[in-house]
Amino acid sequence: MSANEDLIKQITAEYFNSVHEQLGPISKEKNRYVRHINTDNPELKRKAADMLASGEAEFEFDYPLNEEEKSMYTASMIFWLLGMDAMADKMSSAVIKSIVMRVNTGEYVKKITSIATKAHLKKIASKPRNPHHDEAVKIMRNTWETYPHVSCNKMKQAVINHFKDKAGVGNDALGEWIKAYGLKPDRKPENKPFCLVL
Repeated sequence: MSANEDLIKQITAEYFNSVHEQLGPISKEKNRYVRHINTDNPELKRKAADMLASGEAEFEFDYPLNEEEKSMYTASMIFWLLGMDAMADKMSSAVIKSIVMRVNTGEYVKKITSIATKAHLKKIASKPRNPHHDEAVKIMRNTWETYPHVSCNKMKQAVINHFKDKAGVGNDALGEWIKAYGLKPDRKPENKPFCLVL
């Protein structure tokens, strides 16, 4: 597992722990609203439910609810007023989860996006920047397979001549690539003619 995957798992765990911690206080907040309209009179409960359903009465919320969350929360209060406590609890729990997820998801996505972007840029930066790198390495590898007697210096000079109209392929770069990929003649160099294998 890569360090980036570990970091993403850690951030994800922190995010869900944060969501879990925030659900407790918000759940208690729900009870404050319930107590606000609490009454034992069934007629008043029914009238309050009708007022909420018609939009004549609304709650003031301490948390930033969107329209969907306001509607769901109002529905949970109507369920409660009508004696459907289990459904009221499910609905208000859904609202609470929605609030917490909406408020926290943006920060979570920013962190994950940042990690992914950094990993992508690091991968790009680790690759050779020379546009002729892959072709030059392939040519040297193929040529040494066909002509194992060619010396490193002759190989470098031949590849430089091949790319003479294209900037960026020089003696130092070729030397680094030969070393990095373990390219070299398989036997003692000899002074024999050869052609680059493209």
